[in-house]
Amino acid sequence: MKNKLDKIAIVSISGVFPGAENTNIFLKNIQNKTNAIIDVPEDRWILPKSIAVSKKFAPDTALCSKAGLITDFSFDSSGFLIDKDLLINLDLLHKLVLHAGRDALQKCYINDEIAKRCGVILAAISLPTEKSSQLSFDILYNKKKIDLSHALSSQVVSFPAAILARSLGLKGGCYTLDAACASSLYSIKLACEELWQNNADMMIAGGASRPDSLYTQIGFSQLQALSPSGKCSPFDSKADGLVVGEGVGIIVLKRLRDAIECKDKIYGIIKGFGLSNDIEGNLVAPASEGQIRALNQAYRMADWSLDQVQYIECHGSATKVGDNAELNSMINAQQNLSLSAKMSTMQSPISCAIGSVKSMTGHLLTAAGATGMIKTLLAMENKFLPPSLNFSSPPENSPLNSSIFKVQTEVEEWKTKDTQTTRKFGISAFGFGGINAHLLIEEFIEDRKKIKKLACY
Repeated sequence: MKNKLDKIAIVSISGVFPGAENTNIFLKNIQNKTNAIIDVPEDRWILPKSIAVSKKFAPDTALCSKAGLITDFSFDSSGFLIDKDLLINLDLLHKLVLHAGRDALQKCYINDEIAKRCGVILAAISLPTEKSSQLSFDILYNKKKIDLSHALSSQVVSFPAAILARSLGLKGGCYTLDAACASSLYSIKLACEELWQNNADMMIAGGASRPDSLYTQIGFSQLQALSPSGKCSPFDSKADGLVVGEGVGIIVLKRLRDAIECKDKIYGIIKGFGLSNDIEGNLVAPASEGQIRALNQAYRMADWSLDQVQYIECHGSATKVGDNAELNSMINAQQNLSLSAKMSTMQSPISCAIGSVKSMTGHLLTAAGATGMIKTLLAMENKFLPPSLNFSSPPENSPLNSSIFKVQTEVEEWKTKDTQTTRKFGISAFGFGGINAHLLIEEFIEDRKKIKKLACY
């Protein structure tokens, strides 16, 4: 079955992230090691920060007021195929999706026939947005009558994919999913299946996340997962928890043979993926077993050993338990896959760079995987290893101390062992309760003489 599958090409990427309204700015922020974490503006929360924030753990309060937020975003409502009054009243979550989706389609080839067979699968978190919170407040306290525009603007999980498809005239089917922090990688895997089954000729995937930030700030504080310092430091000895971010990341996919025929820019080829669910972990203490299954599936599908990738974009949320579990999972998978590939015991281990976009943007929840993937695709296109922020040294007992993995802290040339070797990377997204995903991406180097051979796995 594996040899009958078309290779899937990434033909466009787009997004809006903390400190970056587009991927050009995002690339510069990565290269300049820009920290996009800010203090929450006074007008963002319904409560003043003096009431909402407590320096010590306390019920119904947040441990800090730092977050990765989008500010000064301007929405252009022109060109969409739905009523402008509805567009103007939408929650910013949906405006971000429309903005990024339109931008993504402008950067790849699409015509009327492709639009009829273009599907949309997006991830969005099942948490209150600002508009849905306001709707509840108006119903319960202000006793306001709610009209259709108010009801539509407060939609959360069901709406992002539907409104993007309707607004851009895409008729290949759509739905929105929530698989916690692994969601956007799940959406990409499911989009690949639509292309393999010939249900579509192009797919838009990715994730969006912009819940009411007071809700997430207090929620993660109550789980004792939020960083009191407001600094996300994956794998570092001073790591004290995650920082919440917001944004949207869009990935456009086509079968490789179609992308070549359309003369699309090809950012990379999806080579393998692994998904798993387990019941051993809990909300803030993930289990390694399910992560290992996801890793093993991905590398076996790609027929790679983990030693062959030069970089891994980790989940890396900067919770000590979570970071250690992830490192142990990668070490276990690396050892098992190397043995299964019959790697020579005399071969010197090759170091593998790792990092986490959460160190610069915060944790974008259902958009986290897409954000890390876009970050690494931009870096691979420009042939540099992307740096991770806020890392000085690992904890004394960290699995990093006896592994091939090293946290990438500087912009460095992304080298391969020789001119025949392509750049390769993996990306992990591990969600609450053991919802795990790992994707493998390979650099595309066009060779017209090998197109037929390249087009299938």
